[in-house]
Amino acid sequence: MTKTRVGHPVAVKFEEKTVLVLGAYGFIGAAVVRALHADGLAVKGLIRSRKTAGRVLPDVDLVSGDLRDFRSAGDWRPLLTGVDVVVNCAGALQAGGKDDLRAVHYTAIASLGQACAEEGVSIVQVSAMGADTDASTEFMRSKADGDAALRATAATLWCFKPGLVIGQSDYGGTALLRMLAAVPFLQPVAFPATPVQCVGMRDLCAAVLSAIRDDLPPGSYDLVEDTPQPLSRVLSVTRHWLGF
Repeated sequence: MTKTRVGHPVAVKFEEKTVLVLGAYGFIGAAVVRALHADGLAVKGLIRSRKTAGRVLPDVDLVSGDLRDFRSAGDWRPLLTGVDVVVNCAGALQAGGKDDLRAVHYTAIASLGQACAEEGVSIVQVSAMGADTDASTEFMRSKADGDAALRATAATLWCFKPGLVIGQSDYGGTALLRMLAAVPFLQPVAFPATPVQCVGMRDLCAAVLSAIRDDLPPGSYDLVEDTPQPLSRVLSVTRHWLGF
């Protein structure tokens, strides 16, 4: 990758890159941070709770911050010093006292894109399959607006849209699947035929690493299995995985 610092193009080798991960102790963020560390990269994590982050990621350089406070490119510049790539794994599930979908998914990310374009920092955006401006949920609509804002900048961008992410941690969609799969005898599945497209956490992390290595051209990628599976099938496999 070639980036520009103070007007001078500088080629940065993979092993010399520093990566800033947003949402570093979340379900996806923590897995990405560990994968980056395993490949020898220097990683900084933007986190909201030092107590939680210290428990999940005890050996990571942490920076405290709330995405709701990042409203302009200037708010991001101090965090981008010495950073080559930003990986955005942050997200809010719903609007409420501690979360603001629009601020987290769009306002902060739009200003991040502007700052990264100005500073020559690349972006890996972990979005979501189904993120679209006319989606039925504000979560997906705000994600889509953030994706579009990043594409509108001159920053080098990889936008990944994973399906249902399956990982070892009991968070997100994995937690829901485990909960349903653990119910003995009859499982309470309202729509067993609902098509589901999954992606393994290991595959998602591999895609992020491929982007950082420049092995993958910048662009937008759907990270899902080739053939959708009915929810009942996914639950059946999960039960087998859990040993039931």
